[in-house]
Amino acid sequence: PREGVTGVEHIPAEWWRWGTLSDALLYGPDAGNWAANVEAALAGRTLDLYRMPVYTYLTAWMTRLFEDVVFAGHMVNHAASALVPVLAYLFGRATSGRAPAFAAAALTALTPALLNSAGLFGVDPSLQLAVMLLVATGFWALSGPWWVVPIAGVAAGICAGAHYLGLLFPFVLGPLLLTRDGRW
Repeated sequence: PREGVTGVEHIPAEWWRWGTLSDALLYGPDAGNWAANVEAALAGRTLDLYRMPVYTYLTAWMTRLFEDVVFAGHMVNHAASALVPVLAYLFGRATSGRAPAFAAAALTALTPALLNSAGLFGVDPSLQLAVMLLVATGFWALSGPWWVVPIAGVAAGICAGAHYLGLLFPFVLGPLLLTRDGRW
């Protein structure tokens, strides 16, 4: 997406320990639109309102580190995809024990659809992570102290700002938190 850059020669060799050659490709549904939105965020221009801001800003922040929008977007996706099984394990461990937690983590780590989305340049891994954060913090808020409720609210905001489908999930969490232990 940057003018005058035609290949991967601009990416320093030490970065490749974090990625693969496919991380230099702008590949996936709407990948070019996401990259243009990140470029707009970096330049201080108006963002495309159709693109929800969480992935855009995470990729813009990572671009400041890696100096390449495409590579940075892939690193955001790899990090999000790595955290989803960890959260699945922690949530499963808190609710069901070690064996179901391990099974949940293995399923999220090895599901073909999730593996495929991790290799694309786009928002899907960020949405998956946001939904897992919302589920984990929502459960914690239902069974934990009152001060966890604002943390769940922040997770709901992240989820809603990750993707348009993420707008639906806070509506599930809200009524649960409002009826938590019969109190507001």
